Amino acid sequence: MLQNSNNGDWLPTDFVCFRGLLRMLMCTPYEKNDDWIICATKWKGIIFLCARETDKKLCYKEQMTDRDRQFTSWGYKFEQYMSSDKPDRVPDVRKPVNESEELCVMFRTKLNNHHLLFGAEMDGVKSRTKINNCSELAKAEFIELKTSRQIETARQDHIFKRFKLIKWWAQSFLVGTRQIVCGFRDDRGMVHKLENFEVIKLHKMAGNVWDPSVCMNFCDRFLSFVQSVVVEEGPDTVWKFEWRPHEDVVAVRIPGPSEFSFLPTWFTAP
Repeated sequence: MLQNSNNGDWLPTDFVCFRGLLRMLMCTPYEKNDDWIICATKWKGIIFLCARETDKKLCYKEQMTDRDRQFTSWGYKFEQYMSSDKPDRVPDVRKPVNESEELCVMFRTKLNNHHLLFGAEMDGVKSRTKINNCSELAKAEFIELKTSRQIETARQDHIFKRFKLIKWWAQSFLVGTRQIVCGFRDDRGMVHKLENFEVIKLHKMAGNVWDPSVCMNFCDRFLSFVQSVVVEEGPDTVWKFEWRPHEDVVAVRIPGPSEFSFLPTWFTAP
């Protein structure tokens, strides 16, 4: 349970994590290349989940070129062009982009019997008036902004629909985002076309090569598995869940403190 500071009531919560972890789980049934590691710690009746970088991911980061990093920076710049800090003002694209700034919103949802509390970085909201508080934000329509390479060949179209749309769908579906705005760019980072995507139609647009129900069912089964394994309470003890393509999930208990312990002492201190 987590306490609501507004009225003192206790909120039913089984898991706390970030949206990216849930998106990763939902895409796992169709993942053919990337492995993952998820660490879990139970504290005061709640299971906290934290994704850890695998050796493959760390190796990829070390081998990233300046060109690879530039692709990411283009996405941030696109967000600056497409959003404003005030509804009645045009975006200010003259100032440098601070890639460390983000709007992190907490969401609560339920997947079958699992109550989830997770944080998600949001790109912006569609609103004609200024949003002044959390109550107004809860009623706002969130918009997801994306960039993607211009599609010029049948193979590029297949890769886009088969691998990219499933991640877009999972990311947006988890927070109830209905619309994705994508800027299709060239190899110089210039956006030549904007296209709106309705999240609810993405799996059909992909030719039904992936099924949303399969994604959600895997996530639900994994959370049930975690609950059946992580029964010991302790802020430092971690269960490491590891998955590789075409293999089953493997769980290992790591007594703490260890390099895998992730709950901060300020949070767990009496």
